[in-house]
Amino acid sequence: MSNNELENKVKNLESMLFRVIDFMAIGADKINSYMFINEEIVRRELELDFIMMERTMASNFTGYCNHIFFQIENLFNYYYYIRFLNKGPEAITYFTTVIDGKSIPGKERVSDISFSTKSIQFSKEFLNGKSLNFEIQKIAYVRNSSIHKNPVDIISKEEAILKEYERVKLIDKTNRTKEEKKAYQKGTEVEFKRGGRFDLAKKNLVDFIEVIKPLIENLQQ
Repeated sequence: MSNNELENKVKNLESMLFRVIDFMAIGADKINSYMFINEEIVRRELELDFIMMERTMASNFTGYCNHIFFQIENLFNYYYYIRFLNKGPEAITYFTTVIDGKSIPGKERVSDISFSTKSIQFSKEFLNGKSLNFEIQKIAYVRNSSIHKNPVDIISKEEAILKEYERVKLIDKTNRTKEEKKAYQKGTEVEFKRGGRFDLAKKNLVDFIEVIKPLIENLQQ
């Protein structure tokens, strides 16, 4: 066996070990049941994505994050659906955003609103000042980068992002410009993707459920 083959075998074993640790992670029991969801079709979809997440191969961090993303997106959709049911005008006002000084009106149907808009509005209302907002964006980045079938270009782009990230890290965060703050966030997203930490990805899902679960339960009463 060559040195390269041995090195690859060791890496695969390490990946499998971390995957086992992930299955045993604290908080796993909090997301193996979505019984707090009253709507059966939504609950079944969430449970299916949870099962698919847990069955993801140890080498497929992207696939693992994809199923976490689907669960977060489904919870967003369900929460906002029951919150704004028969309240179209309120939904339009709530989801109206301002980008580069331009007001972009929201929409009545939750399914017509992008994940990023729902995530931004939810974060403003419930996650202000919490790092969980940024952790969710990391999951979203892994998912979004996987649906664009141009890996060579993506790798090149990520290398440029990481290069700028290393430069920005040396700047005191209180002195960073708006663009440098964005560059730093983008860098953490790429770093998260390449780090392949299954345990952190699961923790992000657990933390998110702990926030949104009581909100959903309150609306279902």
